[in-house]
Parts: sequence; C-alpha cells; structure tokens
Amino acid sequence: MDIVFLNGKWQDKNSAVVSVFDRGFMFGDSVYEVMAVHKGRIHEKQAHLSRLQRSLSSTKIKSPYSRKKLSLLLEQTIEKSGISNSIIYLQVSRGVQFPRDHKIELGIEPTILITLTEKKFLDWSQIEPLSLITQADFRWARGDIKVSSLIANVMLRNEAVRKGYDDSILIRNERVIEATSANIFLAKGGTIYTPKKSRFFLHGITRQTVLRLCEEIDLQAVERDVFKDEIFEADEIWLSSTGNILRPVRKVNDHSIGDKYLLKNSLWRKLYQQYHQDLCKAV
Repeated sequence: MDIVFLNGKWQDKNSAVVSVFDRGFMFGDSVYEVMAVHKGRIHEKQAHLSRLQRSLSSTKIKSPYSRKKLSLLLEQTIEKSGISNSIIYLQVSRGVQFPRDHKIELGIEPTILITLTEKKFLDWSQIEPLSLITQADFRWARGDIKVSSLIANVMLRNEAVRKGYDDSILIRNERVIEATSANIFLAKGGTIYTPKKSRFFLHGITRQTVLRLCEEIDLQAVERDVFKDEIFEADEIWLSSTGNILRPVRKVNDHSIGDKYLLKNSLWRKLYQQYHQDLCKAV
C-alpha cells in the first residue's frame, strides 16, 4: 500500500507528515488499535472499535469521527490497498499544541492516522515456538488503556532480546501479568488459565476471542491470578496478540515447557486452528 490516511486525506506514505508539535510525538499522548484483516474482512472489528472508544474516553482525547465513520475509513483502507490479508494500524493523538506544555489547551483538533501492512497468516506447522524470560513489570499502572507510550515495553522486550530470548513474561507481586505486547495463557492438566482482567495489562481482543473459542469447543478456561511458580509447572504456555494470533512457548528462563507433548497434539494447535476458522467467518 502506497498511501495512508492522515487527518482527513489519503496521502502517499513517503510524503505524509505530522507536526513536531503534535502531542503524540511530544508526550506519547495518543491511543491506537491494531486489527487483523483476513480475506478483506476485519476480524473482531466492533470489539476493536469499542476498545478504541474506551481508550479515548479514559484519556479524554476527542474522537475525530463517529464510530460509523471510523468503520467506513477502515473498510476504505482495505479497498484502496488491494491487499486481502493485512494488519491495520489506527492511531489518534490529542493533536498539535504550541508551545509545548503538559497542560492541555482547549479546542485542539486530534490527529488521526491509518496505515496498512500486508500480513501472511501461517499454518500451525510454520509457527516457531518462543523462548521467554521473566522480568519485573515496572510499567505504569494503567496498562488496560491502549496508549502509544510504549517505551517501558520496548525496554523490557529488548532486554530480553539482548539476553538471547524472544520476549519477556512480566511479573508484578509474584503474579503473571502479560508479555510486552501480548497476553498469556497457561495449560495444565487439560485446563487453560489466563490472568484475570486488571488495570495492569491490556485486555486483548485476541485474548477475548480465545476465551470465546474455548467455550465453543468445550475447553475449560479459567480467568484468575496466575503466579510465577505456575509458569514452570505448566504443560503449555502461549502468547496471544492480533499480529501473531497464538504463539507457543518452548522455554522460560532455562526451563523447558511442554516436554510431555508434541505441538501437533497440543491444546495450542487445537485453538490455533479454531482461531483460523473464526477468521474466515463473516464479520
């Protein structure tokens, strides 16, 4: 796709610019959504739009368009791209303010950006399991708002990479929170566990879909506090996100996960394939 949508106009991606005085640039004062498009359809579009509205309301950023208009813009983005499988990124910042000031001026018009990137959805057999490290979660206490201020997440992710791992499992008060850009699931004895919702982590749309699919195919899924020690007793661990759907974990720290099962016989594979079927359903 050679164009993006920026502040009411379709523009060439190489010439689209945002003011250096945009509060999204100056303060990370913006919210965003990432959506998966499969065969030209946005998966869980209404759930994403609802979460966007919650983020806007929580940060008191004015919505630039009605929900109906935003939905139409997303569909137009897909149509203009000509790409059937992709990831759509939508960001809304509070807007441009000069001079720079923490205090928000009245009447600022929000900045809205929509981009699209082609995405290949892989068969389960093409998925490479992850290697993770546990780290203390030092991020702010409103992880449930999907804001673009992600420097802490970036620091934690790249500290894991520097140590030879793919990502981090974040721990707060001995409780499992999430990864740096994904929710987490554990399976033990045929039951699936995931941390109960709290203000410390983002309530993922993919997480929500996985819980629904568990119910549809009669898998027991429990939302509760999950403790660090349980990581090393789990039969399976997966991360869930819009971009990667479900990714199995083969190792945490120096501990191997899933020695007693093959991926082809795992609950992860069953849910991954069920998720792909769900992607193909009409929106």
